[in-house]
Amino acid sequence: MNKKFLSLTMAGIISVSTVFQALPINSFAYNSYERIAGKNRYLTSEYVSRRNNSEIVVLASGEKFPDALSAVNISNKYDAATILTDGRSYDIINILKSRNAKKVFLMGGVSSISADLENKIKNEGFDVERISGINRYETSEKAVKKAGYSEVGVASGSNYTDALSASALLKQENCGLLLVDGDKGYKTPEGVAVKYTFGGSRTIPQNGGERIYGVSRFETAIKISNKVKNPRTMAVVSGDNFADALSATNLVVSDDAIIMPVQKYPYYDVIRKAREVNQVIFVGGVNSVSDETASRIIEKGVTPTTKPSAGEDFNTSDLTEEQKQLLKDMEELGNKIEDDIEEIQRIVDKIKELKPQISNSMETIKKIIDFIKNLNKPGNINNAVTSIEKLEKLLETISKEMPSSEQLKTQLTQLKASIEKIKSEIKQYQKILNTILGKPGDKVLNLIADKISAEISKNINNLIINILKGLIGK
Repeated sequence: MNKKFLSLTMAGIISVSTVFQALPINSFAYNSYERIAGKNRYLTSEYVSRRNNSEIVVLASGEKFPDALSAVNISNKYDAATILTDGRSYDIINILKSRNAKKVFLMGGVSSISADLENKIKNEGFDVERISGINRYETSEKAVKKAGYSEVGVASGSNYTDALSASALLKQENCGLLLVDGDKGYKTPEGVAVKYTFGGSRTIPQNGGERIYGVSRFETAIKISNKVKNPRTMAVVSGDNFADALSATNLVVSDDAIIMPVQKYPYYDVIRKAREVNQVIFVGGVNSVSDETASRIIEKGVTPTTKPSAGEDFNTSDLTEEQKQLLKDMEELGNKIEDDIEEIQRIVDKIKELKPQISNSMETIKKIIDFIKNLNKPGNINNAVTSIEKLEKLLETISKEMPSSEQLKTQLTQLKASIEKIKSEIKQYQKILNTILGKPGDKVLNLIADKISAEISKNINNLIINILKGLIGK
């Protein structure tokens, strides 16, 4: 193929695609962002703890998270600084001296923080108190009692992300963190009530208070953060590194932060959340939260999808119970579609990393350009189904022009399956929509349906453009 023609056609695709990037790019609310990181988890912890100049310090294990999680109870209650230790090194004493610490809590038993280190700290003149039980659950109970909480949020003792993501909400609501064994029933300490349960019924079958959960630990974290009122800071941590996440709880105290664990390809909700705070702080080095992940969160050019929601825009107080259920079904399915759009975008990003190149087929390139040019305008959910069905046919053609590597074949298979899934969900949405539109007098529901349908249709168009750009490596 003529290279000049190929270059021009690629430019044409990019130029045409920008027409359909309909979602506005909002200005960020935050004024700054920074990374706090040391050469290891202990230095990172020390650096983050400097944001909190409290004379009360909680020492927690940087190796064993179960006991360390209970440090949240003490840090939230007393605005204490949390610092990680290996449980043996005397270096921690110099850190305590440098910050003029007066009171030092040790979280966990001697397997977490040795008796030798405890005695050494005492001999240096610090007021030391150890909080420990026979296991992580008893340690948690004792920490709740020490802090004097009358209400708690319940989280699994084997899943640190839910517990640490909840730290800001727990501080806001003056609640303790009670770790439980999800495989067994639990009892709260005397005089303590459950206000929240963090995680789904598979994680904690026993009900208690308001349950907050998502389809993944990352979505659970987002839903928890949405309940925190006016956070000033978002502390971004790796979803696979408990040490940095625990160190980040210092920012809950010092910077009114929410803790946001992320994966390599963060949910768009995380990007949206960055627009609501004054500053974003990445805790940990590039091996924890890579520069690529960080740039996805703070990059002003990233255009997030908008979750379908109507309750804030319309007065739904006069709806009947049947109408409210239809609204709920519509919003839930709309959210599910948007989640699947985000999942497809992650697959497309992986395909782009493989740098696929279409074989020298001028005809295929022309088909892609024509497809984008003739893409149905967003606004009608029926158009979205038609566009997806046309996309499926085009993908069959494009797939034959792609390199036959196993990695690419796997990603293309996942892509096609995910597209089929979204098509099925949109058809379910159409059925709900037809039920609403078929009933007279549902003026509010009709308005809501129009709003959500337009948003989904718009996001589907953006998705289709991104898929086609991704398949040609753009």
